[in-house]
Amino acid sequence: ESETSVRVLGAFRRMPALRIPERHLGLTSAGEATIPESLYADLAAIGEATCNLPALLAIAMSARPLPCGVPPAAPAEVTSTKNASRPILAVARDHGFSFYYPENLALLENAGARIVFFSPLAGESIPPDAAGVYLGGGYPELHAEALSRNARLKSDLHALRDRGGLIWAECGGFMVLTEAIVDSDGRRWPMAGLIPGETRMTDRLAGFGYRIVKAVDDNLLATRGETLRGHEFHHSTWHPDPQTARKHNPWHTSDSKGRRVDTPTAYAEDNLLAGYLHIHLGQSPRLPHRIVKRLANAASSFAPA
Repeated sequence: ESETSVRVLGAFRRMPALRIPERHLGLTSAGEATIPESLYADLAAIGEATCNLPALLAIAMSARPLPCGVPPAAPAEVTSTKNASRPILAVARDHGFSFYYPENLALLENAGARIVFFSPLAGESIPPDAAGVYLGGGYPELHAEALSRNARLKSDLHALRDRGGLIWAECGGFMVLTEAIVDSDGRRWPMAGLIPGETRMTDRLAGFGYRIVKAVDDNLLATRGETLRGHEFHHSTWHPDPQTARKHNPWHTSDSKGRRVDTPTAYAEDNLLAGYLHIHLGQSPRLPHRIVKRLANAASSFAPA
C-alpha cells in the first residue's frame, strides 16, 4: 500500500497444490476439463480466509453503472436489424478454436448478428447462408494434420472470401488462414492460403502482453487513425514477404509502454481482418455494430442459392 497508494484487500500466496495444469504452449484451455473440481473449492476457502471480501464487495458496489449500447454521437454506424433477417456469423468452436471472449459473441448478437457454431475438426461446413466467419484462438498447431487435410474448410473459406463474405480471425484462426503452419518438429502443414506466408512455431513466447493499435486504413473493426487496445499471447511467428507485410498491415502497433512493435502480426484485405491480436469488442460500442453492418451488407449482396 505504501508503494502504490492502493488499498490491499488480501492475497493468494503461491501454493504448489493450487497449480493449474500447463503445457509447453501455456495454460490448458477451460474446455479441456483438466482442472479438478476440488481446486475451485480450495480457492474459495483460501479467498474467504485471506481476503477482505466485504470490503471488496463494497468497493465493487460503489462503481457507477457501465454504459451499454450505442453512443448517440455515432448513429450512422449502427445497423438496425429489428425488421430484417439477422445476418449469420459462423463461429468455429472445437479444440482447435476455443479462445473467445464470451462478451464478444454476446455483443455481436445484441448488435443483430445470429451466431451459428461449427466444428472444423468434426468436418462440419461453414453454413452456406453465413455472411461471415469468425475463427478464434486456440491450439490449431496441435491439430495441424487434421486441419491440413480438411479440404472442406479450405474450400468454404475461399468460397466465402470470393463471395465478399466477412472473415475475422484471431491468433490460431489467423494461422489457419496462412499458407502453412510449421510445427515444433519442423513439419509443414498446408493451410487455407488466404493470407500469404506461413506461420512457424517457436520454442519461446513470440508475442505477449497488451497492445495499442492505430488503424492504418479502414478495416473491419476500425476507421483510419482510430486506436484500439488488445492482447497477444502466441508461440509462433508469421513469415510473409516484406512487401506483403507492408501493403496489408492494418495497424501501427505499440506495446503497453508505448514502444513500437515492428514485427508483422496482422493482415487486412477487403472484408478480411486477421492477426495475432485478441480484441475485446466491449471497449467501444461501435465495434460490434460495424461488424454486423458488414455482415448485413455481405448478406444482401449474395445471390440467391
